[in-house]
Amino acid sequence: MAVGLGAPVIAEGMPVVFRDQTIWRDPTTFDESYLINIDFDETCFTTFISSGNGIEVSRAYEIALETVLGASARQDFSKHKGLSNRAPLDVIEDLIEKSPEFIDHALDHARKFFLHPDDITDIGLGMVARFAGRGSNAYDELTSRAITEMLVIRKKEQLMPQICTDWPLPVFEFNEVWRELYARKNGVRVGENWLSLGAHGRARDADQKWKRVHFAIVSSGHTDFIKKVMNCAGLPHPDIYMTDDEMRRQVRPRTKPDPYALELVRRAWLNAYVVPAEQREDIDFIEAVKRRQLYIGDDSEKDGSMAENDGTAFMLHDKGAGTWTKIGSRIVHAVEGGLGFEPQ
Repeated sequence: MAVGLGAPVIAEGMPVVFRDQTIWRDPTTFDESYLINIDFDETCFTTFISSGNGIEVSRAYEIALETVLGASARQDFSKHKGLSNRAPLDVIEDLIEKSPEFIDHALDHARKFFLHPDDITDIGLGMVARFAGRGSNAYDELTSRAITEMLVIRKKEQLMPQICTDWPLPVFEFNEVWRELYARKNGVRVGENWLSLGAHGRARDADQKWKRVHFAIVSSGHTDFIKKVMNCAGLPHPDIYMTDDEMRRQVRPRTKPDPYALELVRRAWLNAYVVPAEQREDIDFIEAVKRRQLYIGDDSEKDGSMAENDGTAFMLHDKGAGTWTKIGSRIVHAVEGGLGFEPQ
């Protein structure tokens, strides 16, 4: 983080886990499993484009920043970088580092609305209440994290009610490819209504391989927002959500292009198959694991660099009309051919 680090603001990070932990996964099949990590905004759904009847993500940031930090913060955000595919913590730290006076406005907002939170078990609200109850406006880790929490709350107040079948819209072919990949995962044979990403007759061994393919949304967005979007679109949920909400509840939150998010997802994958500790410490074993892990995103700088820093393969969604079909085909051939993914 940009501020000096002292004692952690929270003592223990929230674990990242498979969404459905009731299904037993055979440890002996881990070496045949795959993990496909996917960015969300502008990779799966176009959240940066308004429906015309409401606002989009960047506009929601502006409104939330003005509410939490004041009108000047909104102007500074618009004039300097804007969102630029940054996580909320990056936005806040950039603003208050340049203009520490924003902290006073944030402190007033916290004292007015968050001094006595209704949910005392919520880690984020707890940080904001501690910030609201302190006697100074020092710029430290608690300050930046508490202000980030308030920004997220106010931003989601703008965005969550707008989610419907008209907004946000899926990126071209994402819905079709996602449904086809999950049809394979669930043992449903591909028919004429699918894109046909390269099936090999849907042999029984291919069906078994797909049962061990797992998907994760790895995004600077928010879990409840993405879940609601997936529900409105009638799409199956990924095995793992690793979003800004999970990252903000880590002892030391980090943002793209730091690879920590991919590390946490990989840890959840290893845990789901009960991979023993001694194997996790084996460098060759982990390198082999990473070759069965792929990250897909729309930003070559942040998404691509995060994958490179982690040592995993990356596929860029370049906004082309047939890009999701190409991505889906690569996944199918890697899984059914037992090829894995090599970092570019």
